[in-house]
Amino acid sequence: MVIVRRPPPVVVYEEPPVVHYAPAPVYIEEPPPVIVQQRPRVVRAAPQVVECGPLDGDLVGVLGGAAVGGLVGSQFGRGDGKLAATAAGTLGGAMLGGAMTRGGGC
Repeated sequence: MVIVRRPPPVVVYEEPPVVHYAPAPVYIEEPPPVIVQQRPRVVRAAPQVVECGPLDGDLVGVLGGAAVGGLVGSQFGRGDGKLAATAAGTLGGAMLGGAMTRGGGC
């Protein structure tokens, strides 16, 4: 009888490949933001009310206008008419002189 011995089989151990697992993506569903826009508030200042009389203005303008108006008015009429024309010229000159020196405020 012949006995043949075979050498034992050679066992080679290989390392398993390294597998990297990434975590699964997580999706969080959020409602869209609510944007509330308000109309802009418009605030306007009330117009300034300036009440001016016919003789409002610089005193020099009123008095100068009265003097010139009285001088011009005295050139017209006779007797009581001359007095009325002088008075009308004085009043008209005072109003015109006051309006000229007011500066556009009224």
